[in-house]
Amino acid sequence: MMDRNQDRALRKICRQGGKLTLPTTDGPLTIEVTLRQRTNHPDRADAKISESPTSFLKLNDWSPRELYADLAERIEDQYQVLSDADDAPEIQS
Repeated sequence: MMDRNQDRALRKICRQGGKLTLPTTDGPLTIEVTLRQRTNHPDRADAKISESPTSFLKLNDWSPRELYADLAERIEDQYQVLSDADDAPEIQS
């Protein structure tokens, strides 16, 4: 289960784009979000979730709000996120 800081970090990258690494029992989980801003259209986001360099899932053309909700649910259901203070989430813009 993600702690409050990890949840905030996930919400932030879904709104602004960037990269987040969360510690899990099976190793680091990396989430990369890219925003696509188009004139006269709502922002759309693409995400890549990877457990290793060769294992990843791509989510394309989501609204940032829907992307956050889906990612939070996937992480909660599929991964054992460590929420130890020593393993604080790493955010890169």
